[in-house]
Amino acid sequence: MKSDILFKTRHFVALTRKDADAFSDALRQAFPGIRFFRSDYCDFWIDHEASRERSRLKSAGALPQDSARLVMRHPADEPLQYLPSLGDAVRETTAWVEPPGWRPQWSSAPNREGVYTIVNRPRLEFVFTRSRYIRWHRRRAFDEPPDDLPEDEILILDCDRLWARYERDDKEQQAFLRKVWRILDKLTTTELAYCDHETLEPLGIVQDRSVLVGFDAIEWARRDRRHYFMDSGTFYRPPECFQAKK
Repeated sequence: MKSDILFKTRHFVALTRKDADAFSDALRQAFPGIRFFRSDYCDFWIDHEASRERSRLKSAGALPQDSARLVMRHPADEPLQYLPSLGDAVRETTAWVEPPGWRPQWSSAPNREGVYTIVNRPRLEFVFTRSRYIRWHRRRAFDEPPDDLPEDEILILDCDRLWARYERDDKEQQAFLRKVWRILDKLTTTELAYCDHETLEPLGIVQDRSVLVGFDAIEWARRDRRHYFMDSGTFYRPPECFQAKK
């Protein structure tokens, strides 16, 4: 039996903050009601110290094992904590389109985890996480590129993803996602050179076009031969790096 819930995903997207800001601006032009916020939006109202104490009491047997894990106060009429741009989406971030006059309605009671949730979520949404920079040899990650890079180090702009779920018969969400995907396509390129994993030398131009890189990210890679992109295991450079090698 086919599931009524399907997923649409761009698995490998490399965007700098500037790229993600441009993506956000284009989304606002297309969808004036779009808003961005961390997907764990309830975290703002969770009392983490009280939650740790609750965990300690459960471990000590002072609370039932099936009691709620977290302590969260009800948000009442407080607004969501919005992000100004997907450039700030260094953690998983939700983008959704709020209808005119929309306000969150919170559940009257917390769920089994102890969390209050929004029960009137807007229908049109997707999830995005911006790329992070990785000093490859030291395996250190940064939200922004470090100022200094040792000569023997390389810096990776690691691909992240954009994804959404939709119901099979939800034509409105599907049309929304197609438009979001088209906007992303206009702000990125798939013209890349793939590199040898050991030598990092460009070997050829990619054929499957599954990796999308923002135009500012391409310029970032051009500025330093030690700058690369990476999906789940392949290194990439701007395409002219291979063409210049021939």
